[in-house]
Amino acid sequence: MKFLPFLFLLIACACNSESIPPPKPVKVKPGNLEFFEVYSFTELAEVWNSVFIQSAKTDTLPRYMDLTKEQFQSRRLENLVSFAPDSTYYFVKEKDLPAVDSILAIPEIKNRFPKDLEFMWSYCLETNKDSLKGRYLYAIKIPKGKIARIDGRYVNSANLELHGGRHNRSYINLTMTIDGTVEWEKMTEDNLGHCIAITMDHKVIICPRVNCSIQSGTAGIEGNFSLKELEELTARINSGRR
Repeated sequence: MKFLPFLFLLIACACNSESIPPPKPVKVKPGNLEFFEVYSFTELAEVWNSVFIQSAKTDTLPRYMDLTKEQFQSRRLENLVSFAPDSTYYFVKEKDLPAVDSILAIPEIKNRFPKDLEFMWSYCLETNKDSLKGRYLYAIKIPKGKIARIDGRYVNSANLELHGGRHNRSYINLTMTIDGTVEWEKMTEDNLGHCIAITMDHKVIICPRVNCSIQSGTAGIEGNFSLKELEELTARINSGRR
């Protein structure tokens, strides 16, 4: 089940936490870690309505897709994307991912969204509340110059933390540089009540809601990841630091 996480002040004194040295980045491709602001559903509601109207016009869309008009009518965008009005993500079933990518790339569709918006998929396949496999889609705000406010230059280290207790949940603890700590505090302060997407190679690994400004220079990556996936992410972050 998908849940919207919160940015948490990494609990350095949390219960039975154990720091593990980062895995050696053997055969691990360096990752491009970036932090972005995110459009909420409310901000884009009117745009989505106009996109649904445009996507129903079969006189232009089949030119871009290998579908007949009849096939396309049964696969309209509004039937492929599940919306959560109180969140910042949209769910798409695994089998529908190529179709949604194709539709959102159509100029008549793409140009209706804000110019600074870039869609990004979740890093891993997810299972939604209806036990369907797919990915979550996020509407990311890309800053002017296409340079993220925070990226690998501002990360000092990434360590895998194991939590004891009944849930035995693990997460990646990011520690910022001095400059990163200052920028992270500003970014969280600017986005109180909103979400920040932490991305790897333009895929969203977590998109938590900010409930307080974070002055400690830390950030946590926690989600529906296996321990192996967390180990790989930790290694890629460390090998991609700049």
